Amino acid sequence: MQIVREVIDELKTLGIEAVVDDVAATGSRKLWTPWTMATVTFADDMRGRAAAGNRYAMPADPALVQSYLGKDAFGVLEALLAGPRDDFDVSLAYALLSALSVWVWDKPDVFHKQGLTCVDLAREPWDPTEYVLDTDTVVFCGFAPWEVQAVRDRAAHVLVVENEPRADFGVYDPRDTTLKVEMVQAADAAGALRRADVLFISGDTLLDDRLDFCLEKSSKARTYIIYGPTASFYPLPLITRGVHAVMAVCFPGSDGFRRGFLENRGYWYAMPGVRAFLVSVPLQEAE
Repeated sequence: MQIVREVIDELKTLGIEAVVDDVAATGSRKLWTPWTMATVTFADDMRGRAAAGNRYAMPADPALVQSYLGKDAFGVLEALLAGPRDDFDVSLAYALLSALSVWVWDKPDVFHKQGLTCVDLAREPWDPTEYVLDTDTVVFCGFAPWEVQAVRDRAAHVLVVENEPRADFGVYDPRDTTLKVEMVQAADAAGALRRADVLFISGDTLLDDRLDFCLEKSSKARTYIIYGPTASFYPLPLITRGVHAVMAVCFPGSDGFRRGFLENRGYWYAMPGVRAFLVSVPLQEAE
């Protein structure tokens, strides 16, 4: 979890102070909602709220998680880094990082000083095809349905590396159609990554420290994009590793959103007030 340590250091440099206000989690396999949601309250009483994937893990020690409430958020992160960690602890660490990072999303000068741009995707919608040429082989680490659909129509080939069982992505096709989107099991990831001209990486790749593996094995790639709630923290450590764009998501801090998130069993995708941002190096530098 070296990235967690690096992000903590960057956030402290920005002078952020906050306490842990709330932790909640969902884990519906039917809805595909394995989320840990963390909320922090900043020194000015503003709330930051975000989520991270938890691989369907719930707290092994609910009393310990309850004890984090009202504590300094950085102190809780240090405790999570210091002790033995399970999947829930890892997800909570990333959720807290992203909740703390909410402080920066409406402060474009923070990004401009690093030579980066930060775009509110409510104003300029996310278009993953802007990174893709019609001759490209595009590899996704994790199946992102909307992004795969958009890129499929532009790229020459699309490969999707997935940890989930192959049967989850099986099709019945008596016409034996040649499909442009090819599923690849995680065990065969290295071969797929070597073919990438453009690599889209799910934030859940961070949960098992596989990001550096993905970047190393895809050294031929021209552009790297990481996306999703688990990667929605202050992105400078990702950019310095060679990632060109980060698509981040954060949630409203209201009690109404919290209730709706839990009543929806974590299915937040169409809930009002969710915000998304794209932080990137200038496109000409990524090419």
